[in-house]
Amino acid sequence: MAGFKTVDPTFPERIMRMSEETVRTKNKAMLRSSTLESWAVLITSASMSALPWVICLTGVLNGNNAAAVIGGIAGLLASGSSLIQAIRNKKND
Repeated sequence: MAGFKTVDPTFPERIMRMSEETVRTKNKAMLRSSTLESWAVLITSASMSALPWVICLTGVLNGNNAAAVIGGIAGLLASGSSLIQAIRNKKND
């Protein structure tokens, strides 16, 4: 930095400011990306968990017990596997 300062006294400060701005911008972009990814996972998980239950409820309301049973079983399997996966991930942390 001393060499830069001999060329122009403002160079070291400008270099540091530019580096700090770059880091700040990258952190902001990573945070935004992480937030969007979290929302996408939440929406997808909620949809995939709720869909079998919607099928089950629709089957019951329409008097179609086969659809209700299949939807209920699919809901239990989806919820159970999601719960097991969540527990495994917490244990691995």
